Amino acid sequence: MPEQVRAGGKGKVTAQLKVTNTGSRAGTDIIPLFVNQPVSDVVTPPQRLVGFTRVSLKAGESKTVKIRFDLSALGVSGGDIDASGPPVVQPGSYVAQVNKNTTTPYEVEVSDTFTVR
Repeated sequence: MPEQVRAGGKGKVTAQLKVTNTGSRAGTDIIPLFVNQPVSDVVTPPQRLVGFTRVSLKAGESKTVKIRFDLSALGVSGGDIDASGPPVVQPGSYVAQVNKNTTTPYEVEVSDTFTVR
């Protein structure tokens, strides 16, 4: 679960989470970070990939990782049906999501909220 998500600091957002290798062998995995805005003035996708990190762990090992992304990744284009308006980051509540299930893309395993002002 994201332990902490912070918005701010020169247009950057940082998500921090603990990752554990529950297997019996060492391995490397990619941890994707998606963002959703449940309530918005414009239509937004249910998940947007905003960042990822690669982590290598020994069997049973845990690490805290950080995924940082530009706030501009949350920009959406308003305007007409062609979305011809300039991308704008809507203020409000967002949900950072980690989902490793590749067969059901919107089944969220862990999430945390943050606010853009």
